[in-house]
Amino acid sequence: MAKDLKERICIVGAGPSGLSAAYVLKYLDWETMNSFIRKDLLTWKKGTQEVWKELSYRLNKKPRLCTKINKVRREDDKVYVYTEFGREEYDKIIFTSPLQDLHLYVDVTEEEEELFSKIKYEDYKVFACTVENYPTISGYIPGNMMQSRAGHTMVYYHRWENEPEQIVTMYVLGDPQERVGVKEARQLVEEDLETLGMNLIDIVMHKSWRYFPHVNCDELKHGWYDKVEGMQGELGTYYAGEVMNFGNIDECVAYSKLLVNRFF
Repeated sequence: MAKDLKERICIVGAGPSGLSAAYVLKYLDWETMNSFIRKDLLTWKKGTQEVWKELSYRLNKKPRLCTKINKVRREDDKVYVYTEFGREEYDKIIFTSPLQDLHLYVDVTEEEEELFSKIKYEDYKVFACTVENYPTISGYIPGNMMQSRAGHTMVYYHRWENEPEQIVTMYVLGDPQERVGVKEARQLVEEDLETLGMNLIDIVMHKSWRYFPHVNCDELKHGWYDKVEGMQGELGTYYAGEVMNFGNIDECVAYSKLLVNRFF
């Protein structure tokens, strides 16, 4: 059972070891565990981007896209957001962007900078490939779900059955400390494809994410989350997003609802 849980956690990009059980339990709730047992896994037909598009249509104020925030200043009981279009004034702000990056454009306090500098993440990569000998099933490779196999394929996924012209996606964890970046991972993915009996035609796209923001066990033990929750509302500022719960849609939405009901 423990071995299977470890594999499930690695598949979603949450790292091969050293992860607090609190995060494991966030992901492997009863409903998720049962879906694995039943092999009843949900796939978004048009991808999750369509969810956010449809949601945006229902908002009273449309989301502003492609707007770079140059800086945020919190003073005189107001929040000032500076963009290429000038300065805008607000009463409150909710940060859902990566909290470890706030110091780059926000007038962070010493406490904010100290706490958010503790956030870690996984170097998650996805390669979209066209291949010969298109697979008949998707699969995962437990032997690659360890730090020493960084850059190798953990999961290969074919979404469209009996459509060999479509892509196969390969899911990989890199390791910047061991210099396993995109170049190295690409080479290892090619080797993995050959081992799996698929001949690579082309890698049509690859993406890297700073995935699954989290803090280590020591930070959890010393109350990292309690400290951040204690700052909610100070300087008209609130914090949400993945790190405040877990890196999936369901958990992010649940925390967002909790935050709004608690403070607004």
